[in-house]
Amino acid sequence: MQLKKGISLSGLRAELIPAMIIANDYFKHINKTFVITSGSEGVHMNGSKHYIGEAFDLRTFELTPAELDDLVNDLKVLLSNNYDIVRESDHVHIEWDEHF
Repeated sequence: MQLKKGISLSGLRAELIPAMIIANDYFKHINKTFVITSGSEGVHMNGSKHYIGEAFDLRTFELTPAELDDLVNDLKVLLSNNYDIVRESDHVHIEWDEHF
């Protein structure tokens, strides 16, 4: 696992750790580098869960379209419905979204 220079994981909820581990394992399996590109820092849309430590982004430009599809689908299966996995144009956004 790598962190993009300048990002901060300070204040992230512990519930995000399983998503990071599973995503890291996926990248290891396909022999590519898992890079977290945003945590609790940066500029995001209003109301973003990044600002309250409930989201992170991961780099996807190394992935083929099929690998990216597999990653998103696998995360949706392996993680509970308390996570939202959003495929963006240049990254995957993962957030904790606790449902009761």
